[in-house]
Amino acid sequence: MKRREFTPKQRFDIIKRATTEDNRILCEGCSLNVTFKKWEIDHVVAEALVVDKSKPLTIEDGKLLGHCCHRGENGKTAKDVKAIAKSKRREAKHFGFAKRRSTFACSRNGPFKAKIGGGAVRRDA
Repeated sequence: MKRREFTPKQRFDIIKRATTEDNRILCEGCSLNVTFKKWEIDHVVAEALVVDKSKPLTIEDGKLLGHCCHRGENGKTAKDVKAIAKSKRREAKHFGFAKRRSTFACSRNGPFKAKIGGGAVRRDA
């Protein structure tokens, strides 16, 4: 399903919510003044992790975050990417598509048996 985006009216309401009385725009993550800096409106819960996408978005689903809280090493985007990857791995494992661990060819579970002289033979032979 297509990613849900905020409407211009919702974006305006989120910006208005983050604006102080003296017209400064504050990051809703750390309260840093981002009036003349980069800021973005982000989903509170990552859109890829939302199960029911039939519900329309509300302004409570969004946050105005500065570049400090949204991007970067410890930013929300980096944490979201990790959470999305983990959920995909869990889902794949649940449906039986989990990646098999590679094993050493001459281990106990491997198809070959290592000989003392340095050779290898198939176990089923």
